[in-house]
Amino acid sequence: MANVKNINVPNRMMLSYFKIEEKAILIETTIDASVIIIDDYKISSDSAMVLPVKHLSNTYIISTPEYSNQTYNYVQFAIAALNKSTEVRIIFRFEPNLPLTVDGIEYQDGSEFVIVLNEFETYQIRHNADLSGTFIKASSIVAVFSGNRCAKIAFKNRNDSGFCSHLVEQIPPVDRLDNTYIAPPNINRHGTILKVVSPFKSRVTYHVGNKKTTVFLVPQGYFEFSITENQVAVIESERPVLFTSFAAGSDTSGDPYMITIPGVTQYLNEYTVVTPSNFTSNYVALIID
Repeated sequence: MANVKNINVPNRMMLSYFKIEEKAILIETTIDASVIIIDDYKISSDSAMVLPVKHLSNTYIISTPEYSNQTYNYVQFAIAALNKSTEVRIIFRFEPNLPLTVDGIEYQDGSEFVIVLNEFETYQIRHNADLSGTFIKASSIVAVFSGNRCAKIAFKNRNDSGFCSHLVEQIPPVDRLDNTYIAPPNINRHGTILKVVSPFKSRVTYHVGNKKTTVFLVPQGYFEFSITENQVAVIESERPVLFTSFAAGSDTSGDPYMITIPGVTQYLNEYTVVTPSNFTSNYVALIID
């Protein structure tokens, strides 16, 4: 039987925007362990699996939900450094190309932003545009998280989108990305929006049912497509890509959430599942290659 330990993190550890802070937490265990963040923000919550340090690197590409112009809504990503004097270069990708002002300097789509972080320092960026395709290159190992402060995700032909929900996921580094993915549907939702983000020039083919579609991506390019509650999607790419899932909200069954989909080469034959105790229901999606 698995042994579960809860660690309560005080609200003062919540990151600010555009500010270098010492707010990273390092967890070390004597045996292999899974670490899950379950994050509360006001009346919203989301969770993320934390990657072990040995699986981190220095190069990342960002995936975020589309900006929805709701109260409290900011598209955002955060970086945490593990070593001293870590130079972090960020090449922005904005959609739409709305200027972002940081410390009095205006940045456009394609602009480069540079910061230097020391051990366990963090930095968070927000914007009112989709930041998907933003490229991060650091001089040393960093951890990267992305999401949205409180987003509504719904299909355009539906009015019942639920409340806005806090979205957060840790992003795997580029050297941990895959070429082939399987995306399951999200239970009790009207559908799922899937986003493919590519660090490289690549041709991506996705299969939904009997339909096959091919998309050509430039470096830092991305595209979205959707599946219903009863569909499964399979994507195959010439070069490694990042694949994220956004469950649509529902007035009756819950608010939206975000998942980073693992590639098929990362599948294992044994898992420990952690679920929160105060949710009305939990479920597991089992994917077989």
